[in-house]
Amino acid sequence: MTQEAIIPLTRGDIEQGLRRLGLSAGRCVEVHSSLSRFGFVQGGADTVIDALMHVIGPEGTIVMSAYTVSKIMDLTDEDRANGLTCKVQVYPDGSDLPSGMGVIADTFRRRADVVTGSGTLRVAAWGRDADRYAESAYSLVYENHGTALLLGVDINRMSSMHLAETDMPAWLWARFRPSPSVCRLYPDDQWYVETGITREPGWNKIQATAISMGLVREQRIGRAKCMAMPVREVVDLYRDALRRSPGALFGLDA
Repeated sequence: MTQEAIIPLTRGDIEQGLRRLGLSAGRCVEVHSSLSRFGFVQGGADTVIDALMHVIGPEGTIVMSAYTVSKIMDLTDEDRANGLTCKVQVYPDGSDLPSGMGVIADTFRRRADVVTGSGTLRVAAWGRDADRYAESAYSLVYENHGTALLLGVDINRMSSMHLAETDMPAWLWARFRPSPSVCRLYPDDQWYVETGITREPGWNKIQATAISMGLVREQRIGRAKCMAMPVREVVDLYRDALRRSPGALFGLDA
C-alpha cells in the first residue's frame, strides 16, 4: 500500500485543499462529490462537510443536490433492447433513503442546520439565505456567480449545467426522449430513464474549453482530483454551444 493510502485524510488536509482551489469565507458553492475518491477520510463524510463549512463560513452558502433518486441501476437485456442507456428509481417525495447523490450529499441534507427543498429535484443548502437557495434549485447559484466545486467527480455531475438546456433545440431533445412504450414500462413518477446516445461527450468538451480558458482551478485532495469553476461562465459556455452548434457539440446531425 502507498503512504497516501495508509495515512488518513484529516479535516485540516481537506481545508488546505479547498483553499488551494480558491475557496474562502463568504463564497457560494455548488458541491458535487465522491467520498470514496478521497481515499481514507478520518471521520468520513462529516469531516468533508465540516471542512467545507469552516472554509465557507455562515456568511457564505453551500448547496448540494438532494434528488430523491436511487443510484444508477444495472440495465437488463430488455432495457437495452428498448434503447435505455440509464435508469434510476424515483423515491417518494420527502424520502430519506440513500440516494444517487452520494454519501456526502446525503449526510449534508440530514444535518439539523441544513435546509432541504421539495420535489424530486430538490436541493439542500446551508449558510446565508439557505431557505432561498433550497427553493430556487441552482438558479441563485448562477445569478450570484457561485462556484462549482467538484470533489473527485467531473462536470458530468454539475447540476447547474442543466440551466442552459432551455436553449437545447427540439431535435436534440427528441434524441433522448423515451418512446411511449418505454414510458408505459417506466412511468415518470417511479422512474427516470434515459435513451439515446451521443457520439461525443458534449459536457466534457465544455470542461476542456473552460480549462483551456483558465477558468478552472485543479488540485488533488488526498487521492481525489478536485476542480473549482465559475458556474455562470461555464454554464454560459454550454448555452452558447447549444445555440450555435449543438450537433457539433455532441457529434450529431440535426
